[in-house]
Amino acid sequence: MQNLGALYLQSHQDAKAEPLLKKALDLQSRRDGYDHIDTLNTSDSLAALYIGQSRYAEARALLAKGLESYRRLYGPEHPFTEREMFGLGEVLLGEGDYPQAENLLSQVVAIS
Repeated sequence: MQNLGALYLQSHQDAKAEPLLKKALDLQSRRDGYDHIDTLNTSDSLAALYIGQSRYAEARALLAKGLESYRRLYGPEHPFTEREMFGLGEVLLGEGDYPQAENLLSQVVAIS
């Protein structure tokens, strides 16, 4: 379900992707917990969909929760943590919060 949703997302079929990703995220969260890599990948895909649609509040909630998990599981400088921080930076830019976006994206560059 997650893979099909991600495939739809990559082919810009958001209307097909969103319900699959939401259902997969719900099932994975209940079955494996939010800290499981499959759950986090699904959450990231759904956040990417929301960013693409300028639905920043929804993306921010997913990315903030994911960032907590990635930091706890992999540490502050892991590529997964960095990717999540970059996603949050995209959200902040989209929302027009340039100072916070610059701060967060500067941290991403420093990690890189």
